[in-house]
Amino acid sequence: METESATTSATDQLIQEEASKLKETLAWIDQSLKRLENIPREFPNDEREPQTADEVAAQAVDRLRDERIDALRRSTQEPYFGRLDFQTDGQVEPEIWYIGKRGLQDDTDGTIRVLDWRAPAASIFYAHAGQDRATYQAPDGEISGTVWRKRNLAIRRGQLERVVDSFVRGEQNGQVTDEFLLYRLQEGKDNRLRDIVATIQAEQDTIIRAEKNRAIFIQGVAGSGKTTVALHRLAYLLYQHSEQLKAEKMAIFAPHPMFMEYISEVLPELGVGGVLQTTFSEFALRELDYRFKLIPEGQRVQRWFETGMDSASREFATIYAKGRLAWLKRLQQAVSEAEQMSVPDVTFTPWPGVQLEAHWIRKWFTEDYRHYALAVRVMRVQARVKRWMDMEYKRVQAEDRQKKLKKAANTAYQSYLKLWPALDEWTMYQNLMPEAWQQSLSQVKRKRGERIYIWPEDLASLLYLRLVLYGVQPDAKLQHVVIDEAQDFSPLQLAILRFYCQTDSFTILGDLAQSIYSYSGVQNWEELSGLFSEESVQNFQLQVSYRSTQEIVEFAKSAIAAYPHLPLPVPVYRSGEAVNLLHYTDQTAQQKELLKCIDSWQSEGRMHSIAVLCPNEELAQHYADLLQSTGYKATQVTWDQREFSGGLSVMPAYLAKGLEFDAVLLTDVSQHFYPGNESYAKLLYVASTRALHRLAVLYSEREPSPLLSQALHSLD
Repeated sequence: METESATTSATDQLIQEEASKLKETLAWIDQSLKRLENIPREFPNDEREPQTADEVAAQAVDRLRDERIDALRRSTQEPYFGRLDFQTDGQVEPEIWYIGKRGLQDDTDGTIRVLDWRAPAASIFYAHAGQDRATYQAPDGEISGTVWRKRNLAIRRGQLERVVDSFVRGEQNGQVTDEFLLYRLQEGKDNRLRDIVATIQAEQDTIIRAEKNRAIFIQGVAGSGKTTVALHRLAYLLYQHSEQLKAEKMAIFAPHPMFMEYISEVLPELGVGGVLQTTFSEFALRELDYRFKLIPEGQRVQRWFETGMDSASREFATIYAKGRLAWLKRLQQAVSEAEQMSVPDVTFTPWPGVQLEAHWIRKWFTEDYRHYALAVRVMRVQARVKRWMDMEYKRVQAEDRQKKLKKAANTAYQSYLKLWPALDEWTMYQNLMPEAWQQSLSQVKRKRGERIYIWPEDLASLLYLRLVLYGVQPDAKLQHVVIDEAQDFSPLQLAILRFYCQTDSFTILGDLAQSIYSYSGVQNWEELSGLFSEESVQNFQLQVSYRSTQEIVEFAKSAIAAYPHLPLPVPVYRSGEAVNLLHYTDQTAQQKELLKCIDSWQSEGRMHSIAVLCPNEELAQHYADLLQSTGYKATQVTWDQREFSGGLSVMPAYLAKGLEFDAVLLTDVSQHFYPGNESYAKLLYVASTRALHRLAVLYSEREPSPLLSQALHSLD
């Protein structure tokens, strides 16, 4: 009893200590904000551009002050999340560092009030695993010292909610680190992905702080935090290489506009703005000057999941072929052939007696302008021919009183230009496409003057041809590229992005166990990593699933257990309720079980986001109608939707990939909709790993999916 009382007293003292520190920090933030906000602006906050050197300097000062004000304002809710007491070798006493999302420095005396989580010294906080000694790599070299304390703090809306000492030197330190992690993992979800800066694990921190010019490949199981790790790495690179990298020159490629919306608040929470967040399709359409228009692919995606996910069928085999490197070689061959045919083997004669021999023109093309893109080379050579003609005309201009020679020369020049073959990405692509590919496009009718309709998988080829014809525009070049859900990315798409980011600074992440679009993506990472030099590639594996409870992870594993080549998740020890396996005999019973389950979850008051995941869009429509007609505020999510509103959502299971919910209900997990093969095993794995805290599975008693056999057997 005395021990328990002493522990309580120590905890109270610890909380009082940190509450006092928090109050002091918030007061300092408030004072700093008032002081900075009251300083008159040196440069007017209007649309006018600075004109003089003094105005440019004043604007820079104002911009820096605005950034500091923004950092202070954002810090009022949660100024920091951790504390590290570290004694550098040679120092008498340890320093106390408070670590937060944004570094805060007192500009009156230079004191660092909050250490930025990306600072070299903060790496100790993440890498520490209970040892006394630690080192970090500072700009001036390696710094070593002794860790005296590592403390985790939970602060919400300026209020201290939890304090946990995960390490105190000289004391028994159990699994308190896990305790704080579990506390954060048990929090509810809303409709946006959040940062994990307070709970970054050591294996995640290693990836975040990896070298800049590396092609980082992350194989991360469902719920391993790979997306947030990639976003935190981007924020880290901007911090560490602020003089070399600019946010405007970085890009995140997401699989779907709705997923892009879902992750949109992570970087602003970390103090990063201006990063391009897009899909490959949107990026390519923009780079092609919106000359093309995409054929809606929602129905085709439905066909894929409703007709057995047969990648050997002609429709989907064609999509697969358009994304392979073998097709890239054919494109490269076509460009080489076009290059050989670009210069007409004709002597240019502007008027009788004056000639520019063909071999000189070809020399200009093959030697003088060889470093330019193909179409640019052609334009430069044609312009040079025109300049030569104009100089020749100046010699005879005085004699050409009636301008007959000039007229003849211009006519001859226009006739000569017509001998040059047209270089156009669409014409070249049409000439290259097999007949079957052309037929799939010719079936789409378009009005006169309307943009050309193409399939999404045609974009990579067209953009490649545009790039070899005209090159990458300087303002389009990128310094770092993040590709999320990369298992659904084609090798040709990655090859295209290498034109834009010619360093090896890529972060490429995904999960081969979630490759449910095998007709467009890859089956192994070597298909993508082979596009980089071997020495530049760095592979990482994230095997621990932090998202779901142990029970949910074990159920998800059972769905893909028959396929040993697929990476399996390792659950973090967070126990919850058992997966609820609900069988039904008819449609009425199924609907009753569904409504009962959702009603139970909503009555708890803690399940803020609930998803009903169905095998296809038709069933999603059916269940959305059912829920809405019975008084539930349910939102149906469709393929062409760009925003995710959270709450109670109904959607096909394949649309939920990348998202997460407090509770998930899977409908119609039957033999008909989930046959026992690898493709549907992956789909069931994806669907079940969307759940954080609760998972229910509705299945037909007469014909349950064979993928449930292991889970059902455990009930016997």
